[in-house]
Order: sequence, then structure tokens, then C-alpha cells
Amino acid sequence: MTLNNVTDHSLRAVLGLQLGAAVRGWLAADETPSGEGDPAGGGDDGLGDAGKAALTAERNARKEADRQLREALAKLKAVEGIDPSVYRDATQKAAELEQRNQELQSAADRARQEAEQTYGLQLQQTGQKVAHLEQQLLEREMEYQGERLFLAAKGKAVVSELGISNFGVFWREARSHFGRDDQGIFVVDRRAGDGKTPLIDTESGKRVDPAKYVVDVLAEDRVFSHLFEPKFGSGSNASGGSGRTMSGADLDGLTSAQLIGMGLKG
Repeated sequence: MTLNNVTDHSLRAVLGLQLGAAVRGWLAADETPSGEGDPAGGGDDGLGDAGKAALTAERNARKEADRQLREALAKLKAVEGIDPSVYRDATQKAAELEQRNQELQSAADRARQEAEQTYGLQLQQTGQKVAHLEQQLLEREMEYQGERLFLAAKGKAVVSELGISNFGVFWREARSHFGRDDQGIFVVDRRAGDGKTPLIDTESGKRVDPAKYVVDVLAEDRVFSHLFEPKFGSGSNASGGSGRTMSGADLDGLTSAQLIGMGLKG
């Protein structure tokens, strides 16, 4: 007997066992006498609840046996004329394809996880770079606004041979006096210590004007005064702590806040 014949016989033996089991089930379901449990021989009324339940179970068993018999016959008919070697090769190829599919799925899962990790890190790094660039842009805008304030207060637009500008010296120290929000640049209340709280004028209840702050406070400071043109006329005997020459009449026109900022009033 050849291998193909053995395989063919094995296949048919399996189907034969299935067919035999289905036939035996069908015969077992048919062994219950039609009149058993029914002394009167007519209908189900005399069986009682237990008898009716048994009869229902017997009918369901018969239906299941019929279904199994039909399936076994259909399977037996389906394999008639099939070359066992073709069946064996097809089964083996199906198993190989299933294994290959599982390997591809695993590889795809690993690739997706690696991509998520790689692109997630790249996205995080890109976000950090964007935040850094935004901060640089904000600082550049702040510097531009500060330079406008400096020049408006008659700051000296002088650049040394080494490339050091008066504004650069001024802004390096004065930057911490200013902040920026959706309303624009503002003077920082340095007492708050957070660099975000605007300085409020106690008389008006409004924010201190940055332009007036540069003119009246920073430009009068001893450290910054030499970076600005003289604010008042020369030829006076009076001189503030800032070194920017002024007359007595000029002093009379200053506010208390200005005098305090210039160091002329305690």
C-alpha cells in the first residue's frame, strides 16, 4: 500500500468515524418507543411535566442527530476524488501561511512601536526647539521695543570701536525692569519678584508708562545718565545725583517720584 493510499484511507477512516457517530446518535434517538410514557397512547397530555420534558429532549436529540448525519455525509462527499497528496500539501501550505502571517503581524507591531518611540522623541525635541525659538523671538521684540524707548528718551546712539553700543550697555542692565504681555511692553514691579507683575502708578491706578519710566527714572540713574543727552539746560549751579545738569527752575517742575528716582529726595 502506497503513502497516498494510506493517507486516503486515513482521511476516509476519520470521516467514517464521524459518519458512524452521527448514525449511532440518530439510531439512539430513534430507540424511544412512540407510545412510551403515554399509557393512553394518544397525545402528550398524560405524560406530566417530567414526561413532556423527556419527550422534548428526545425530539431535540433526534434533530441534532439528523444535523450531524447530514454534515458527515456532506464532508464525505466533499473529499470524494481528492488526491490525498494535494490535500496534504494544501494543509501544510495553509499552516505555513498562517505562521508567516503571525510573523509579519509581530514585525509590524514592533515597527509601529519603534516608530512611535522614535517620532515621539523627535516630536518632543522639535517642540523644545520651537519653544526656544519663540523665546528668542520674544526677547528680540523686547529688545527692539527697549531700543525705541531708549532713543525716544534721547539716549546716545553711539557705538564704540569695539562694537559696544550705549543701548547695549543700557539694555543689559535695564532688561529686568520690563515685561511683555498681550497689552505690550510694561514696567515690571520688581518688588513682586516674579518678573510678570506690572508696576502700578499709585496716583492714577494704571500701569506706569514705560516711556516715562525710562525718561524719569532710568535716564536719571547715576549708572545710566551718561548714556543719555542732557535733559535740562546747562550753565546751572544745580546738579542732580545723576550728573545730568539742571537748573533750579527745572527741579521745581519735577514730581516727587522723579526726584526720588534721581536720588534728590528721600
